[in-house]
Amino acid sequence: MDVGTVTAVSAPQMKFPSMPQGLGSQPEYVVDVTVTVNGATQQYQRLPANKEIADFGDGFGNIVVSTSRDAMNNEIATLRNRSEDHIKRVDEEK
Repeated sequence: MDVGTVTAVSAPQMKFPSMPQGLGSQPEYVVDVTVTVNGATQQYQRLPANKEIADFGDGFGNIVVSTSRDAMNNEIATLRNRSEDHIKRVDEEK
């Protein structure tokens, strides 16, 4: 797990600017974030503006970006539990 420092955040933009909003629905907003991780600058585009955690694939596997240590710890615990469940079912699946 790498920890980075946010160096820039874009202004929030509507996720789907051309779609009409339904009655009572709130539009979703996204931001582009620039982060320095291990001395390298990386950009993460279209992250949810109103959530503590977001995950997405980047072509090299999944990346999880979080503004909260608790949210990241919960995500790791969920992934660990899911993996352990799969390992327990290996013999069943054979």
